[in-house]
Amino acid sequence: MTSFKNLFCALWKPKLRTMNRILLLWALAIVVTWVVTGWSQGYRGLDYSGLLGGWTGIGSLVGLVGLAAHNERVVRNDSFRLIPVSATKLYLTNLLATFVAYLYLCTVETVAFGLSLVITHPGIWRQAFQMNLSPDEPWLAMGLAVVLVLVLLLLGSWIMITLIHLVVNALSAFVPGVRQRVIKVLLAIVVVWGLVYLSGWLLNLQTYLTRSFSGDGTLWISLALMALAEALAVAVNIYLLKHWTEARY
Repeated sequence: MTSFKNLFCALWKPKLRTMNRILLLWALAIVVTWVVTGWSQGYRGLDYSGLLGGWTGIGSLVGLVGLAAHNERVVRNDSFRLIPVSATKLYLTNLLATFVAYLYLCTVETVAFGLSLVITHPGIWRQAFQMNLSPDEPWLAMGLAVVLVLVLLLLGSWIMITLIHLVVNALSAFVPGVRQRVIKVLLAIVVVWGLVYLSGWLLNLQTYLTRSFSGDGTLWISLALMALAEALAVAVNIYLLKHWTEARY
């Protein structure tokens, strides 16, 4: 069996190359925008933080989509599927490698954006360090909750894309080979509609379960239900990957 380290490196390196390409294009876009804006409006007083902020959002979105494409290649490509490793280990390690790659992208963008804030607004960090924040205050719990929500939303987007992909492929095995592509599109629409309907039902269930709680209790229960729903989706993905998905040769 392939070790976790070797498997992670095999899955991480293609994603890292993609993230570096995105960062290179992101940097080039920022430089071109800086030159054009500075030439037309003057470089003095240029808002570097606003310039980086706009391109950072675009770069993050492109990275999210690019990593989703990488995920789908892993579950279908024979070069990954034929690695001597279980479907569970392959799927979970690939999801972890995807998250780490996106974290790398966001870290570079965040550091660059922080430096632009220092250049554009020199006093902002002095004001931040002068704030008296107590560990007992609710900001710490709220900050942690926001981070957890972002992580769950991020992982959930990749999990749902893979779920749609695998369910459509599994269902298409029962239909004739004629006009397979058209049928897959129709199946994808039906599956997405079903997931949207299920999401609405889960939201109603969440409202029912949290109506007797208030404040932080409602927030943490909602996060727990969200994590549980994603864990169930992961279990379905692993089952479909193991029993209903063939590698492409």
